[in-house]
Amino acid sequence: MDKVALHTNSKIQLFINLLKTEAMTTKRILVGSLALTKLQHAVIQVKNKKGDLVEGVFLPIDHNYFVKGSAGALYMPFRVVMHQEPDEYGQHGFIAQAMDSKMWKTMPEDQRSEVTDNMPILGNLKDVDSLKQGSGKMQEISEDQITNADDLPF
Repeated sequence: MDKVALHTNSKIQLFINLLKTEAMTTKRILVGSLALTKLQHAVIQVKNKKGDLVEGVFLPIDHNYFVKGSAGALYMPFRVVMHQEPDEYGQHGFIAQAMDSKMWKTMPEDQRSEVTDNMPILGNLKDVDSLKQGSGKMQEISEDQITNADDLPF
């Protein structure tokens, strides 16, 4: 391998290591809220221990494709979509309901599109750290962090 190829490979490896380090050490604070009433639900009133009526939201397990875990835990699969630039409302992304891959694989193909078309967007996300820095944009790795890699110790 010639020196140019070796130098290029070193820069690529440094960049990959930098991305891994950034991913492990950078903490991002995202805030948002979830609209639980976008799931299949019923708003109900039940009596508490004192006999007072308490309003609550009933979320049926099977109709919302929740996953039953160990020790009675229930999970709702979701996906997060993030954008580099905030949208017109200052949001950087959203959370949408998803389906467990095991359920998806066992579902007949003709039902899949109907189910995915009805998976709601449950809420939006803001990247608080980018708002603190004033740009509104999610921060990227600067070119200086990559191009100043010529002084490697090996």
